[in-house]
Amino acid sequence: FGKAQQICCEQIEITARPDSWPNVGPTLIGLTVPDLPVVFWCRHKAALNPAASENEKAGLQAILDLSTKVIIDTKDIEASQAFQSISRLQGNARIVADLSWTRLTRWRQPIAQIFDNPARTNKFFNFREFEIAHTGETPGPGEFYAAGWLSSFANSKVSFKAVRGFGPGLHSITLRSPEETITFERTGPECMMLWSTNGRKRAYSYSEPALYNLMHEELSVLGFDPVFDSALHRATELVSQHG
Repeated sequence: FGKAQQICCEQIEITARPDSWPNVGPTLIGLTVPDLPVVFWCRHKAALNPAASENEKAGLQAILDLSTKVIIDTKDIEASQAFQSISRLQGNARIVADLSWTRLTRWRQPIAQIFDNPARTNKFFNFREFEIAHTGETPGPGEFYAAGWLSSFANSKVSFKAVRGFGPGLHSITLRSPEETITFERTGPECMMLWSTNGRKRAYSYSEPALYNLMHEELSVLGFDPVFDSALHRATELVSQHG
């Protein structure tokens, strides 16, 4: 229209007692606008558990049926359970997003930028070994997503390693080829370092992403995200191998 446009959304937050959950879906029918996307941010983690009781799941399906996209957060959920929940939610071609994946943007972007450089001679397909270091006893969904993103092609080797670090979750990502090793690592509470054996080295600041920024990123993607879907598929395979 010749002018800058703003795309706005309306947020509806519903708090209900357990005995009122079945009434949430019918209530939302009167609040949503036909032909506009509906994004459901599900913070009721008990309802997403594969072992959830009927009372815990009460009313959930009615909301899912209204939703174009469902956003969940699998942080602090065991990886195999998290991916089972996502698989169930993806029924009927529903779009599902996970904030554990969104948190990886700060890790993925610097690595991707290395290989986006047209002058680089050692291409990504030469890297066949990937190591994911994590600070918990076992890798969580975020660590499996990182591994799945890197190794979504055939004949690649993935390993996980528990280490001491500067916070919970992902500590470092290492990529290895016959000619080069690239490591992206947290080196302090507020800093990260990306370096390569070919001499490249760069420091980055680190801070936990605000929930507002995570949601803003996911709300900007209303369609299917093929990169996420590929990483999720591979991560699910890795859980069965390393879980």
